[in-house]
Amino acid sequence: MPAEAPPLSVLWQVHDRVPGIWTDFVNRVVDSAAAVQPGDGLVITSWWRDPGTNRRVGGHPESQHLAGLALDVSGPGWQRFGQRARANFTVVEYATHVHLQYWGPGVLRDTGLLRTLYA
Repeated sequence: MPAEAPPLSVLWQVHDRVPGIWTDFVNRVVDSAAAVQPGDGLVITSWWRDPGTNRRVGGHPESQHLAGLALDVSGPGWQRFGQRARANFTVVEYATHVHLQYWGPGVLRDTGLLRTLYA
């Protein structure tokens, strides 16, 4: 499944609730990528997911992918990327990729952002 960017409606709703979040998100990704070497061949395999896709791939019902605030990254340098990303994100390492998310668990639910996006 190719990575999909959040639709404009999601981008705007997230921005309205948390102004400046997209600049911060991108800056954190760029900082994390500072650990990447040329030829590492990193691939973002998942960025935004709609609720149906999230269910089909076994994503958590409160996944930050639903708000476009999570990335799954694979490729030869994914472990180095994941190590650096720990300074910027909540990170979970799997056998073949790293998952990073903007906030810790439960924030989308606790802030009401998940309800705002998918009411």
